[in-house]
Amino acid sequence: MSVDLTYTWLAPIESEGQAVEWYSSFGLRGGTIGLFSSDFAEKGLSAGLHMPVLFPIPCYAIAGPEGGGIGVAVWFLMAITSVAIFMGDRVYRSLHMNQPSPNMSER
Repeated sequence: MSVDLTYTWLAPIESEGQAVEWYSSFGLRGGTIGLFSSDFAEKGLSAGLHMPVLFPIPCYAIAGPEGGGIGVAVWFLMAITSVAIFMGDRVYRSLHMNQPSPNMSER
């Protein structure tokens, strides 16, 4: 099972001089972490269970008359973090392992 966990709040926007009820939410939804907005929602913290979404698209931005959002897939964040750690370690080793030790130069 997969979990959705989002927090939604009222964020009214002004359209043609009138305030329009608009809701914004942030959290984990369908395997992506994102910021979403829509004209209908329940305020507060919400959680839900559903079947897992296998390999959602890495990142996206959507827009439309009823809402929109931006999101990044959890697997994509983990992959980018792993690559950054691996490459950072590799660069560190190449910079520091090829230099002679101060004690070795005295011999």
